[in-house]
Amino acid sequence: MNTETSFPDDRPFAITYPDEGRAVIQFAPICDHDRTPQLEAEFLSVIRQCDQVVCDLAQTKQIVSAWIRIIERMTSDASKMGKSVVVAAGNDHIVHEIADVQGIGGRLEFVASVEEAWTE
Repeated sequence: MNTETSFPDDRPFAITYPDEGRAVIQFAPICDHDRTPQLEAEFLSVIRQCDQVVCDLAQTKQIVSAWIRIIERMTSDASKMGKSVVVAAGNDHIVHEIADVQGIGGRLEFVASVEEAWTE
């Protein structure tokens, strides 16, 4: 799944729906975008529509901590709805470090790849 996606300057992520009930939110290689109410609403909309969501950060080399906090909040919201949000970032990715520094690493479920998320 980790195919190269082109991102406009104003888009921190791209959303794809591999099949009904599942979505992949692929984050930009450099995700330093301001979080806006519109982007947060778009993110939440995906969780409302799908039972399984993978946040694909495999190609992300830089990400501001605000986006990690949003992923954590959405993970919590999804869990309350009986849905699943996982982070595909490999084992040695910068996202692990940022989440640990923020004290939220234990509240995120990490998988090595998008494909691994579907097999769990």
